[in-house]
Amino acid sequence: MATTSALSTSLRAIKAVSINTAREAIRSKVFSSLIFFAVLLILSSIVLGEMSLHNEMRLATDGTLFFSTMFAMVISVYSSITLFYTEIERRTIYTILSKPTPRWQFLLGKYLGVQILTLMVVLFLAILSAGVIFYQADTIPVQIVWAFGSLYLQLAITTALAHLFATVASPLLAGFVTVACFIAGNLFSQLRIIKAMLEDKENPLSSLITVIEHILPNLESLNLSREVTYQLAISGEYIMHAMLYSISYIGIILLIGMYTFSQKDIS
Repeated sequence: MATTSALSTSLRAIKAVSINTAREAIRSKVFSSLIFFAVLLILSSIVLGEMSLHNEMRLATDGTLFFSTMFAMVISVYSSITLFYTEIERRTIYTILSKPTPRWQFLLGKYLGVQILTLMVVLFLAILSAGVIFYQADTIPVQIVWAFGSLYLQLAITTALAHLFATVASPLLAGFVTVACFIAGNLFSQLRIIKAMLEDKENPLSSLITVIEHILPNLESLNLSREVTYQLAISGEYIMHAMLYSISYIGIILLIGMYTFSQKDIS
């Protein structure tokens, strides 16, 4: 009975923090500005399509996916780090932790709140992108559903990293490192090419790249822009593996984040 009560209390605390986080993010003027520019650039894909010769759908698909990915990443990373540090700067974190709410519940609530925001943003951009593609080609490739689903998985991993870095670094450094991880994670094939070149020259730096490959999230494997552009089939096995990989990586990163946050001096 006591265990059930403790679990219920924990869930209520996490829910309260997550809902409050999502509300604060949506009310942010920066959020509104980023959404405005995202809509503007996605709609500009129509102009790019009109300027092409018989490649309207390809340009519309590539353009909408690229702009959606960039702006969704910026919004989710900015919200993750800013909302975390806002609690410390306003000193509201002391009120929350004194209820008492364990630090791991606070961090998990913040993460889930950002996931609510990220899901809303991805859904909005997916609908807008589908509208642009349909306008250009009178059809919507079914792969676009999986493309934006995999984009959400990329952002879920990225925001987990953002929360981890926010517990150990300044906002600017945490943001920079998170964005760097997102970009590097989408360049996994290039890393392997560089590693092969270094191994051919027996350069010891190849060992460093091996370490990076094991630590860095392989976001490139979650990028389905090629499948959408060329309308390639996406297997159910791939979707299952992508979800398992994402959940496992997120779980590990959040556990590390909870530990580092528990050791952080916020006095």
